Order: sequence, then structure tokens, then C-alpha cells
Amino acid sequence: MLTIEHVSYHLLVTVLPLVCYLLFVRENQNFRSQICSKFFVALSIMLILTMLNPIRITDSYQFDFKVIPIIIGFFYGGTRVGIALIMILLCFHFSYSMHFLITMLNYSIASTIMIYLTKSWMRFL
Repeated sequence: MLTIEHVSYHLLVTVLPLVCYLLFVRENQNFRSQICSKFFVALSIMLILTMLNPIRITDSYQFDFKVIPIIIGFFYGGTRVGIALIMILLCFHFSYSMHFLITMLNYSIASTIMIYLTKSWMRFL
């Protein structure tokens, strides 16, 4: 059953690693786009926590915010960080989910779109 506590918990899980990163870590744009950056670690933690605790709306339907760290990773970390986050997502779904092929197809299409949008986004920054 969906309650306000579940939604607020997921919003906290989504926002807290980024707030800690922005408060305590100073990285320039070039280092943030590397896979060994603390930005990537914060997004990986956020991604794993959102996938471990999905929101159960009904018995047959659940939802998680895993797309939020991936979008943030593509736009603010760059293509390498976004693709590495998708690889983490696919490894997680391969080991814990029965819908691996559907997830792989969805996120391969989404990553193609995100790569194009990231290039457009970087021109404006």
C-alpha cells in the first residue's frame, strides 16, 4: 500500500547522497565526469538504494526512482558516468530480476536518447 511515509523515504534516499556530495565534496567538472569520482559513488549509492527498496503500489506493481540517478549522471557527470550507472543497473537486474531483457532494451533506448541530449546540454553550459 502506498503511503506518504514510503514516498518521503524514497525522496530522502534520492536526495540525501546528492546533498552530502554538494555539502562536503569539491570536484571540478573534468574530474566529476570520471568513473572514479565521488560524484559517481554518490549516484551509485543512490541508484542501489532506490532499487533495493521499491515503492509497492499494489501487489503486482512496484515503482522505484532508479531513473533519477541515471538522468543526473548523464547530465552532470557526462556520458561515461551515465553508461557506468546503466551497467550497474543492468548487473543488479541480471542478478535479482526476471525482466532483464526488457530492462536492457528500455535503458539502451534511453541511453541513446540521453547521450544525444547530454551533447546538446553540454553546449549550453
